[in-house]
Amino acid sequence: MTTMTSFQVTDDVTDNTAANHNRILGNILRSEFCNSETLAGTRELSDNDTPIQIITLTGSQTIELPPEEITNHPFLIYNTDTVDTLTVKDDSGSITYATLLPDQFGYFVQLQGQDWKNLYTQRPG
Repeated sequence: MTTMTSFQVTDDVTDNTAANHNRILGNILRSEFCNSETLAGTRELSDNDTPIQIITLTGSQTIELPPEEITNHPFLIYNTDTVDTLTVKDDSGSITYATLLPDQFGYFVQLQGQDWKNLYTQRPG
């Protein structure tokens, strides 16, 4: 599993510069900031997870987005499965933001400490 800390840099001179660089990297959707994994249970995302999540399922599974105070990057979550659904919920598991059908993705952003918002869900077909 790839996390955002896998891409962080330090220049060993001025960590201020490295910190600014890492903040910029955390806010962009680039293909190298991608995690591909197979879920066998509920997956809880955190601030360290990459913004692009490509998910293969072993039965219908759930992803929980980070707590609402995590505001440094959005998540694009893609269900690569051909049969099962992927449910995207809040960190407590009580609010469902989307149910991603096979070959469907959603784009989730956090708006200033409010709830996560699903800006877009691609429909199959």
